[in-house]
Amino acid sequence: MRRAVGCAMPAAISKRLFDRPGWAAISMHEALINRLRLTSGLVMFTYVTVHLINLSLGLVSIEAMDALLAIVTPFWNSRPVTLALAASLVTHIALALRALYRRRTLRMPATEAVQLSLGFTIPFLLALHLAKTRLAGEMLGTTAEYRWELLNFLVLDKVAGIQQLILLIVAWCHGCIGINFNLRYRRTYAQWKPALLLGAVLVPLLALLGFFEAGRNIVALAKDPAWFAMVRAASGVQPGFTPWYAKVTGALRWAVLLPLLGVIALRFWRWLGSRRRSVVITYPAGRSIRVDGGTSVLEASRLADIPHASVCGGRGRCSTCRIMVSGNPQSIPAPGPAEVQVLERLKLPPGTRLACQLRPAGDLAVTPLLVPGDMLRAMREATAEIGTERELAIMFCDLRGFTELSEQRLPYDTVFLLNRYFAEMGKAIEAHGGHIDKFIGDGIMAIFGIEGGAYCAAALQAAAAMARRLDTLNDMLRHDLPAPLRIGIGIHCGPVVLGEMGYGRAKGLTAIGDTVNVASRLEEQCKHHQAELVISHAVERHAGLDLHPWPQSEIVLRGTQSTITIRAIKHAAALAEVVSNMPISAA
Repeated sequence: MRRAVGCAMPAAISKRLFDRPGWAAISMHEALINRLRLTSGLVMFTYVTVHLINLSLGLVSIEAMDALLAIVTPFWNSRPVTLALAASLVTHIALALRALYRRRTLRMPATEAVQLSLGFTIPFLLALHLAKTRLAGEMLGTTAEYRWELLNFLVLDKVAGIQQLILLIVAWCHGCIGINFNLRYRRTYAQWKPALLLGAVLVPLLALLGFFEAGRNIVALAKDPAWFAMVRAASGVQPGFTPWYAKVTGALRWAVLLPLLGVIALRFWRWLGSRRRSVVITYPAGRSIRVDGGTSVLEASRLADIPHASVCGGRGRCSTCRIMVSGNPQSIPAPGPAEVQVLERLKLPPGTRLACQLRPAGDLAVTPLLVPGDMLRAMREATAEIGTERELAIMFCDLRGFTELSEQRLPYDTVFLLNRYFAEMGKAIEAHGGHIDKFIGDGIMAIFGIEGGAYCAAALQAAAAMARRLDTLNDMLRHDLPAPLRIGIGIHCGPVVLGEMGYGRAKGLTAIGDTVNVASRLEEQCKHHQAELVISHAVERHAGLDLHPWPQSEIVLRGTQSTITIRAIKHAAALAEVVSNMPISAA
């Protein structure tokens, strides 16, 4: 039982509210919490985005700003949307407080620290905005117009104006970091990342320019007392409202500060209790560290400055922090739903756990399985390439009977022949947008779709071109070869993990995953079916082709128990007419 002498009651209360298996186990599992965090964040990010777009219209005119405001205000002020915004705000803050409490250490990567700091800054800046706009409109009957808002923030209360600008930029940056965290492992993120980055820079920049351009006009107009009086009267704001704004703003800030102070107090009480139930974690080379009970292994590594990979930031969304665990089974809690999903998907061996999810109940020994030392730094620098899941087409090509052929030739002649063959096949692959991953003996692995486009159609066009080039090469070497060169090509499509892999000069862009394995097995099927090309039904479907003239069959791939539908095409060059007019530039 988790108990602390002298502070059992506070520890029990904090456990009921926040800790495993407390609040999360009572109300929802971690996957649902992650979805709530993302959904509530996106609702508020949309609200901020519309505000920034509205401000950018100041580059056109103040009237344009008010025109858009008149369109969106009824929507934002409608009761369902108001409730959704309020619920999203409260939910996001509550989940942030929960995440802050659950951390056993505040050591974290710089990006996470920035996001957390910005997140807790937003409610204090937002309080003034809520008091002067939304609550004032609901309770005092004031009218929100950009003429009055700009006059207020640039002439009457410049400090408040600066706070509003900081609020928008802070909220925008916090949202962009959160979106990056959630999207960077999605299959299509690499394709959209340049456009998203451009938008992340342009939207706040245009908003700032619009704000100051419209503000410059407002400052000039404010010199006219009659105009000033007219705008004030139209807003419905009276001079006596200032104390009301200050009082409401202070109340809202205390509403955020008190829970934050409460979480800090709970962390302190938990620390007092954990001092009596600390655990020892032993790393390779005999290094041991003592940490408070409830600390995850990843947090322990960070506390002790032990290099430990964690591409997803400790959210249980990758397996890069995985460890091999040994010790008393009672010291090793059972994995939660998020961890089980990763372990089962990757079919990791017994004893493997995710360091970010494992919170030891007693002493144990761990061995990090991935990326020690300097490799971790290189991995973080290559975030755009590592761990990116993509939908791509994989091709394997093998030269048939080349072993027997090479035994009859001199080594230098063999090298010459292979280089001629590789050059012809490589030109055909690259001409259709393929990336040559590697040459394996007399075989070739190629990837299609890295730059986008209709990758299955491109792979089929490349296969037809390879067959034609091989015919040309055989014709050129007919006096030098006892028999024509023959190839077997296998093509499959599906999800792969695309990344920079290897070491030193041998490092390069490659793909791994079941899709790659299946493509290799399909190339082997060319021998059995006496065909130049074997493709999966997934390739045919994705390319939008009907290849019924060629036989279709279901096979069980070597090393698996699953069946797959294939097409065996005896002469790949025969595909030329079918695929020659297919576009490869559009997905």
